[in-house]
Amino acid sequence: MTRAYLIGLDLGTTNTKALLCDDEGRIIHIASRRLPVREAGGGQAEYDPGALWEAALAVLREAVRAAPDAGAVRAIAATSVGEAGVPCAEGGEPLYPVIAWFDPRSAPQAEALVARIGAATLYEITGLPGLPIHTVHKLAWLRDHEPDVFRRIRRWYFVADYAVGRLCGAWVTDPSLACRSRMYDVRRRRWSPEVLDAAGIPASILPPVVPSGTPAGRLLPDVARALGTSTEVVAAVAGHDHICASLASGVTEPGDILDSIGTAEAMLASAAGPPPAEESAAAGFAVGCHVLPDRVYLLGGTTMSGGAVEWVARLVGVPLAELMAQAARVPPGAEGLCCLPHLRGSLSPVVDRFSMGAFLGVRDVHGPAHFARAVLEGLACEAKANADALARIAGRTGVMRVTGGGARNALWLTIKAAVLNRPLEIPATAETAALGAALLAGVGAGVFRDAAEAMRAGVRIGARVEPDPALVPAMAARDRLHRELYAAVAPFHRRLRAETVAWAPPA
Repeated sequence: MTRAYLIGLDLGTTNTKALLCDDEGRIIHIASRRLPVREAGGGQAEYDPGALWEAALAVLREAVRAAPDAGAVRAIAATSVGEAGVPCAEGGEPLYPVIAWFDPRSAPQAEALVARIGAATLYEITGLPGLPIHTVHKLAWLRDHEPDVFRRIRRWYFVADYAVGRLCGAWVTDPSLACRSRMYDVRRRRWSPEVLDAAGIPASILPPVVPSGTPAGRLLPDVARALGTSTEVVAAVAGHDHICASLASGVTEPGDILDSIGTAEAMLASAAGPPPAEESAAAGFAVGCHVLPDRVYLLGGTTMSGGAVEWVARLVGVPLAELMAQAARVPPGAEGLCCLPHLRGSLSPVVDRFSMGAFLGVRDVHGPAHFARAVLEGLACEAKANADALARIAGRTGVMRVTGGGARNALWLTIKAAVLNRPLEIPATAETAALGAALLAGVGAGVFRDAAEAMRAGVRIGARVEPDPALVPAMAARDRLHRELYAAVAPFHRRLRAETVAWAPPA
């Protein structure tokens, strides 16, 4: 039987990747290019849409060339970060750079929208806590600061949708990307007239929303020539990167958790339907539409996780691998040294963006390895707090699977499994977002009947980390102590914040 090949395009924060797999989910090749970003200071950053497309073309071309039979490449689908996008004219011509998803410039616009419609109403409709990064605030910033650009916008493309548009000419999105905009009604699954009216955003510039895995069109002739494929190749809709990763990791049943550890740590749980808004809002979780039509997700995490581990390595001046080897020789509990790892505030299940990090119990017996171990244990305790809250709200405890750079840190996984007292499963590939997009490409091209069949082909577990019975009691004690740390130091952090602001030098 002729083999079919599928490509998942992943447009991330720093890299663009194309993953080539076959119709049995076996990964054949992964191409990657670094995506140039323009830093503007104060956390502001932009991407050039042209450079974004050129990077996508480069990795797609490499993936096609790696196929045993380029003529058997059947479909391409794209996944990306969620909040960023490309404002375009009627013909799809970019009008402004892509404002990075993490760019905070639109904080005043976020505050203005909350003042007009109310935080509780916004959350009830959109399922999103009040962050300035969401698409509606980026559009409002363009309206306020680039009025000529805003007046000319006829089409807004999320980053993944922009790539699909360049591939086949379509203008369309899926629910998992739409719901990262803070303009999408997560319960009614439609653009929200209430939010759009309050924000002053015309509904006409927002794309039609179709299910993930929908074929958007076939490759344009010039694109097919550039890639070396047929124009019969299908370009399909995939979705938000975290949600595509959950599909490729098999994290789809209610209560299943995907723990994605990068600079930050995103913890995503699947659920059968939106929970009561008051409960999920109090824990700081976003609620959004899954790439599966009968699922939603709950999303929280830690704002600095892998970044905190790298920070302590830089701080003590020891290479990360060497520091982890030293930390593995430190007894559990780090000889009394505790860490509250809120280096960039607390996202969930405690919502406090003004919280700060803290080390407690510091003594002269402690060295760099103790501080590293304390950070890993503190992060594991934060993960347990999130996992417990997610399971409570989702109504069930399912499997927990770990992806990202942190999934390659053996000591961290050992500590985390002991703190959570549950096994951790590691998908066979770290590129789960790109694999999820490739599987949805297969759905769009009819290679798979549905997402369930695609998952049966593509989900593979590479390793399993069981909790060490000898370590569990010590980590349970550390977790009990950790649960008291935030409440103990929060008053001092509030005072420190006030004093820092009071004594800040003039700009």
